[in-house]
Amino acid sequence: MLIRLTSHLKSQEDSPTLKLCDLFIGDEGCNALAEYLSTKDTFVTLDLRGNNISDGLIRLADYLASSRSLKQYPLL
Repeated sequence: MLIRLTSHLKSQEDSPTLKLCDLFIGDEGCNALAEYLSTKDTFVTLDLRGNNISDGLIRLADYLASSRSLKQYPLL
């Protein structure tokens, strides 16, 4: 699961939109994503629809609250 997430992250590195729809990244992937996003400020839109996220959303929410670059992040 993390390998697939990493592949998607690398393929969209230069895009302002990070589309991670229906990857079912779960909480582990969500935590990895929060760590990854904390080192990037290029993304304007983050699309996480269709992922199985529960507790991992807490860490991601901390990042989203402090992000200056993200303007849209549909989660449902």
